[in-house]
Amino acid sequence: MTYLITSLCQETQPACENCSKKNIQCNYPGPKTLKALQGSLLYSSNPIASVNLQGTPTIFSLMDMRLFHHFLMDAYPHLPVGNDSVWLCQVPLIAHHNEYLMHAILGMSASHLELLTGEPLSTIAIHHRLLAVQGSNAALSVKTRTGSDGDALLGACYLLAFQASYMRDGLFEFFTMVRGCTLLSTQLKEEKLPMAFFLTEKDHFHFMEERLLDLPVISSELVEGAHNSLAAVQPLCTIPCHTDIYQLLDECIEAIRISSLRAYFKFVSIFQGIIQMSPADFATFMSPTNTISHILIANFFALQLVVAPIINREWAGRKRSTPLRTHLDQISQLAKGVEEGYERYMEWPLAIADAVVEQAAGNNAGVPNVPILRKREWTGMRSSDSRWA
Repeated sequence: MTYLITSLCQETQPACENCSKKNIQCNYPGPKTLKALQGSLLYSSNPIASVNLQGTPTIFSLMDMRLFHHFLMDAYPHLPVGNDSVWLCQVPLIAHHNEYLMHAILGMSASHLELLTGEPLSTIAIHHRLLAVQGSNAALSVKTRTGSDGDALLGACYLLAFQASYMRDGLFEFFTMVRGCTLLSTQLKEEKLPMAFFLTEKDHFHFMEERLLDLPVISSELVEGAHNSLAAVQPLCTIPCHTDIYQLLDECIEAIRISSLRAYFKFVSIFQGIIQMSPADFATFMSPTNTISHILIANFFALQLVVAPIINREWAGRKRSTPLRTHLDQISQLAKGVEEGYERYMEWPLAIADAVVEQAAGNNAGVPNVPILRKREWTGMRSSDSRWA
């Protein structure tokens, strides 16, 4: 069975007649996913008559088909680690019976494609995002979930989080959705639903074990710059949400001096620190007027650029499909939002961002090079480009 032509597949085993005639390899979902699908309240045994959450079927356009293709070829998330086959083979099948998941796929893909090409796709991206959020909220309100319902919800949550990371104004939504992914994962595990996704922390580090061998060493000059920048911020951190994140950033920087492997685990712990904040602390930390938070987050994104050669191991054999341009946008936006008199605390994050832009343009950066991938996406872009202004 091919997932792109399910309406032409009789789903007979070991291979359907149509696939055999067209000389197409006929692959069925694994027993785990098929069992989950068949147990879902939204499952239809008829491959033609799908179930829609809305009263009338949604008509998808040719652009939507392009976005779906882009998702399969380039845009599918690299997290949770070790779940590439789930994103490529099982999530599309589950989306056939969960309309909001399909909207999440298309919305994320549109934002990703706009980031890569500069095409004006934000209207399409937001349209699908809103429908995905509405559908997800409706699915969350259902008291009894069975079968693949958990995978549909979690897949949509991850897709919405990734999409937010590609949006210039998506910072608050990004961290909110990252927290949501963790909370939802915990809830679904408690419900003991059959899941296609591998979700546990043990799963993550099991898949990462071999990928973290022979890690590159980060330039000591970069590490010193990160340390000096963060040390300047320390006196400003007087409330728990600031002191906690400062401590995690400082531990990560110190870990880089000792071991790239240790640096990876410490960097992951920064996300955990944000995820584990109380709702009140998180609201304070993410307040649009919280200048100290903006400075800490900018340092976090700059540090992410510095340790990119380590973190990129999460992509395994895949070519990293998401340029680091999104972090440059976020640093730039955060710098614009700091109060007067605090600009000097943004100097190092902005210097790292400028170094990446200069390197991408083929110039010698003023700071040691920060390796990035997909340089071709930056052709003709200069640090004076209005996008970085």
